[in-house]
Amino acid sequence: MKVLAVSFAFPPLVAPRAIQVARLLRHLDAEVALVCASDDSGMNDPSIEAGAEARLANCRRVPFRRSRTRRRVDAVAAILRVPLWNRLPDMYRSWVAPAVAAAEEIIRSGFRPDVLVTFGNPMSDHLVGRELAARHRMPWVAHFSDPWTGNPYHAYGPLGSLVNRRLEHAIYRSADRLLFPTAELRDYMLRGGPPAWHQRSGILPHSFGPGSPVARPIPHGTPITIRHIGTLYGSRTVGPIVGALRRLLDAEPNRLACTRFEFVGISDPGSFSGAGMDGLPDGLVVTRPRVSYRESLALMAESDGLLLMDGAWSGPGIFFPAKLADYIGSGRPVFGIAQPGAAARIVRGTGGAVAPVDAPGDIAGGLGPFLDRLRALRREPALPGPAESRDAYAAPNVAAGFLRELDAVARCEPGLAPDLGRRIPAALSSIIL
Repeated sequence: MKVLAVSFAFPPLVAPRAIQVARLLRHLDAEVALVCASDDSGMNDPSIEAGAEARLANCRRVPFRRSRTRRRVDAVAAILRVPLWNRLPDMYRSWVAPAVAAAEEIIRSGFRPDVLVTFGNPMSDHLVGRELAARHRMPWVAHFSDPWTGNPYHAYGPLGSLVNRRLEHAIYRSADRLLFPTAELRDYMLRGGPPAWHQRSGILPHSFGPGSPVARPIPHGTPITIRHIGTLYGSRTVGPIVGALRRLLDAEPNRLACTRFEFVGISDPGSFSGAGMDGLPDGLVVTRPRVSYRESLALMAESDGLLLMDGAWSGPGIFFPAKLADYIGSGRPVFGIAQPGAAARIVRGTGGAVAPVDAPGDIAGGLGPFLDRLRALRREPALPGPAESRDAYAAPNVAAGFLRELDAVARCEPGLAPDLGRRIPAALSSIIL
């Protein structure tokens, strides 16, 4: 099978989407041509899925650059909350036309794709897909790692939400298959839509790579170490865990003896603002600078346990943090501070423990037994959870499921046939919609 893929994010760009897309395509048993970005403004990390590009049949890197003047204008527009600015659907909209042109060059070179797949975030990737699918009448799969207009961490404003909702629904109507990392995210994004959208949808979870460092015995006499890897963003802060630690110190201080919580790579000082860290015992909560992706995997494997912190918001738990897939691959137990929903379900299903974000008493109550478990694992190491639950997130297995999805769309199996009028040329549909 020949697959034409579009993903702005791809290694060495530092982004969760880059890691997951590269890993998925690397293990896909198909001939893949990719259009991705060359973003000089982004951070690069050569340790992210090294060698992923060599696995591709073709890779066209389309530059995305913003001049200094444009960056300044963007900053001012963001402060003034100018409606629609950089929100149609995002700041990468200018990348769409050159990305379409690059895909056309791949096709003209003789690559005849059986199916097209686009990966958002950013959602501009799906605008590339809509244009290509309309021009060439090729089967199209659109994968969403995050919400679009319903994303609690993106402020579109009333007008922006209205316009983007029309764009979003146009993608739902146009794509032959809609994929999401969790059922919770699918149901949240497609809520209120016609049954046809659900019928054309499927679940494709994030994955961990088979080459990830695996858990090793930890020397006795060293502190029990629980690590959080990566930055915190949106409403996420260290406040919930610090509050829980204070409760434990008051009630059962011995539970925290010879214990260390490490936060690795948090770049935003606001993540610690108001957390109440003053007065905590020295060495109980420590920070470490950002490390390379490969080093982060090693730190996971060298931990006693791992910490996942979700954001508190009024909606359901819909997110599958990409780092959670790597956590699972490390073989270390996970303590998740997460709303009921996707992340909490995945953590429990793979042998971890969970407490709600907004319940400090429950977090403290869960942390004590979790620390006891980690001490017991020092004596008798064991992998958390059933093997079949962890294997469901292994990259070769996820890629095999992805191939089945692509094959079904390419053959247009019953239930995947396009709706009437879904192949309106993109330029015309933009006017209509």
